[in-house]
Amino acid sequence: MTASGGLVRTTYGILSAVEDFGTSSGDDQSNFTIDSAYTYSNFVDDMEKVFQYVPTSGVKRAFCGAGALGYWSKMAGSEGFAGGSGWTVNLSDMKRDTLGFNYKVLETPHGILQLIPTPALRGPYNKHMLVVDEDNMFHAQYRSPMFQANIKTDNGYDGVKDQYFSDEGIGISLIESHNLFKITA
Repeated sequence: MTASGGLVRTTYGILSAVEDFGTSSGDDQSNFTIDSAYTYSNFVDDMEKVFQYVPTSGVKRAFCGAGALGYWSKMAGSEGFAGGSGWTVNLSDMKRDTLGFNYKVLETPHGILQLIPTPALRGPYNKHMLVVDEDNMFHAQYRSPMFQANIKTDNGYDGVKDQYFSDEGIGISLIESHNLFKITA
């Protein structure tokens, strides 16, 4: 929704939506920064906010760039950042779910995160982790899919004579139930 309450119907992307419309403080915080001063206390507080909206599955999926997955892997290792700090991160070995996603399980004090390596999160998004709440996502369909023949003669010319057309995508609601972590450490 826009600030005036109108429905946003353009392709936006969930990462950009959480980054632009989420908050960076308060009880409904959805944007987090992990820097070199990040402590176990920060981790517990952040995970409390992440799991204030617990999905029916009890597990939240976190799509991670390689740098973000590497950060949590280093935290879990005995020689990593957390090794000398007195706090630990429990991270499972790589597993594969029924949809074919590879993932690791990160146990937090407030719930379970499935860390899914996401090749699309590269370049400037390498150290980003996007946590989504499946209960607040939906298939948005604005017009029914249709086959359009001989569109060269219509006003919708795009260089293709025939096309399948659809106006649909992923919709999100309750922006504070989705979270974005930027790792600067």
